[in-house]
Amino acid sequence: MVFVRFVLTRIALFLATLAVLTVGGCGNGFEVARLDTPASTTRDGLRATVQQVQLADEIADVGLTADTAVVAELTLTNNGAGAYHLRPSSVAWRMALDPSAPGETRALAPAWAGEGAFSDESSDGGYHLKLNPVVVPPGETRSYWVVFPAYRFAGNDVPRLTTLSFPGPKGGPLELTLADPSRGLSRWQIEPVSGTWRIGLQNHSLSGRHLHGMAAATVISHASRIGRLTLDLGFVSRLLVQIDGSLTSPTSAFTGGGLQAHVSTPFWSGGTPESPRQIGIFAGGEASTLVSVERDASRAPQLYGVLGVEGGLELGFGAIQRAPTPFPLYGGRRPLPRLVTRIGYARWWVDGGVTGGLVTSAQLAW
Repeated sequence: MVFVRFVLTRIALFLATLAVLTVGGCGNGFEVARLDTPASTTRDGLRATVQQVQLADEIADVGLTADTAVVAELTLTNNGAGAYHLRPSSVAWRMALDPSAPGETRALAPAWAGEGAFSDESSDGGYHLKLNPVVVPPGETRSYWVVFPAYRFAGNDVPRLTTLSFPGPKGGPLELTLADPSRGLSRWQIEPVSGTWRIGLQNHSLSGRHLHGMAAATVISHASRIGRLTLDLGFVSRLLVQIDGSLTSPTSAFTGGGLQAHVSTPFWSGGTPESPRQIGIFAGGEASTLVSVERDASRAPQLYGVLGVEGGLELGFGAIQRAPTPFPLYGGRRPLPRLVTRIGYARWWVDGGVTGGLVTSAQLAW
């Protein structure tokens, strides 16, 4: 019964960890992408400007799909004599691969629109309820947003000439160039990916008098960027072989699992934008359980609680890049590394005693 309770507790802990990490790692809205060079045009007394767009969070991970959307945020200034009326159905988002091959141009159709600043504060997307035109009286300025549901298409990872077009006050078209691959500096400034999943291996070499042994573990964690700090929270599953110590097991082996948390920060960064490097420090701790591996299935295993702390040097290699899109996305801040390796000192409190030793780990993000 003790072993059954341990297994059930471990499963529940693992599921609870996944639930917490999934909630923390899932996107639930839109993120701002600011144009390096604002797009602006004037026709028949109407001045239209786009300084930023918004992209669904999932675009960072999967690119354009049927579950994503983009938002154009317009500023309309009417210097004409009459009021200007704009219906959302007349706004078009086009992505041209080659002007000489119009058959390769892709377009997004508007689905929702409204006046003012775009906001997606509700979990079910309150913008879904709006499909409103905008009226700009003479001498006034209005803000207007239009949501374009996206879809996956062949070549959607290739940069394209992206334009936003709609009719002017006298019917002639206005066209704003949002992105142009021929202009290398015309980029969209966007925050780098702020969270990622990691999977990896961890090893402990413990040499204290209370417990002398070797431990190997697999770790699944979720890492999030908070300013200069990176916080990771994860689940560890471990096998410990005791060489000498006070723990009781006829096989000298123990298995177990628990929760880990670490915080890290870099003090040196280098490499290239495509292949960055960084060196930093980390510190963290864990709460886990060890259960003895028994030869006799009828014998109740021994259970031990473990509290541990660790700290040391962290090396980061590569970077978590955004999924390829037709838009020239550029993250100005330091991205999360693709591979993280650590070496440091660990200290455990277990079975009324203390032990310590070397800890090493390597985790790969996906």
